[in-house]
Amino acid sequence: MALVGAALSPALVVRGAEAHPMADPARFIFVIEKSERTRPLAAEVTQTLFDLVYRGANGHMPDGSVFEIWTFAEETAFRGFVPEMLTPTNRLKLASSAAAYLRGAPGRGQANVAKLVEHVRGASDLSSELTFILVTATETRLSGTSHDTEINRVFEANAENLRSLHRPFITTIRVQDRKIVGYSVSESAFSVTMPAMPDSLLTPEQRAQLLSEARLALAERERAAAPVKVEPAKNPNRNVADEDREGAIIIRGQPRKNPAPTAAPTGEAKPPAVAESTPVATPKPTDPPVVEAARPVDSESPKATEVESPASGTSSPAAAAIAPASSISPVTPPAHPEDARPDDGRAKTSVAASSNSVPVTALAVPAKTWFTAGGLFVAGLCFFVVAALLGWVLVRRARNTGGPSYITRSISDRR
Repeated sequence: MALVGAALSPALVVRGAEAHPMADPARFIFVIEKSERTRPLAAEVTQTLFDLVYRGANGHMPDGSVFEIWTFAEETAFRGFVPEMLTPTNRLKLASSAAAYLRGAPGRGQANVAKLVEHVRGASDLSSELTFILVTATETRLSGTSHDTEINRVFEANAENLRSLHRPFITTIRVQDRKIVGYSVSESAFSVTMPAMPDSLLTPEQRAQLLSEARLALAERERAAAPVKVEPAKNPNRNVADEDREGAIIIRGQPRKNPAPTAAPTGEAKPPAVAESTPVATPKPTDPPVVEAARPVDSESPKATEVESPASGTSSPAAAAIAPASSISPVTPPAHPEDARPDDGRAKTSVAASSNSVPVTALAVPAKTWFTAGGLFVAGLCFFVVAALLGWVLVRRARNTGGPSYITRSISDRR
């Protein structure tokens, strides 16, 4: 028995061996609620879906129709069931497959009807004609459609009766050109009524234009939601060392070589900047520091070396005020290889230590040793030769000395 319907009329059911698939088959989507409210009705809901598929929605799904199954609760699952086409020989098989899918379909929490309606609108935009068959609990109400008030009024009027019969609501919604053109509410799969799909008011060109716009909008949404892939740099320069590459992480404690700062293009000569550092503790007199490389110092001239500027040729008063601490000034190892070259007369720098000088750590290079793979191999080879010679000598000495020859014995016998 139908509860309410709009523009109801019986649909022509094509059955028999002479039925052939249509070029543009009718599409049906079964939307089954799998929330906490339908858990007590799980067996009845599964049986209802079986009867709807097997009986072709009480004759409103002709042979050649294509149907699919959605389930919804907190989330809507619309890709688990592969669309199938009804034929005169596969109704029982498809009905059993649909019931088995529904038993194993996930579902938890309360029904999120608003999210379901979003998917319904998306499917309606991509199809000219579509029919939704909803199987919902008696407490569930629709929201987000253009006929919420009328459908929910039917739900309120018949909810108590269906609740006592332990049956769900079966709601049919016809969509054409993105608009709802008819709906009906039933209480059983054996009494489902469905409004006929009216003729479209749009021309085929207008329908094609709507579908094209919907596909373009869907492609834009998918492109915006797609994750951005970060591709690695192509063709890196292999001639650049790893520690000199941009963004390289140095793990050996070697600082990156910074390019020398370019002198400011001004007429006045600026004094070199002195880096501030923590004062270095003076070593004890009994344990003088060991310096790897030192510049030769004239011991006959205990005076501090004056700094001469190549531009003016005069000595710096700050350098002249520094007095030597001893007859031999401490020498700082050169920070760069160029500093170890002999002076060419262009500039002279003071080698006296000051509190503002940058501390330079002397690196002690260990002496080469013969404890390498090649050295050990040569030593082992020599040991083997000596051992062989000693063995040979011992074997020769251990041999018993031979007795006298036959001639010697005959001479001895004659005597």
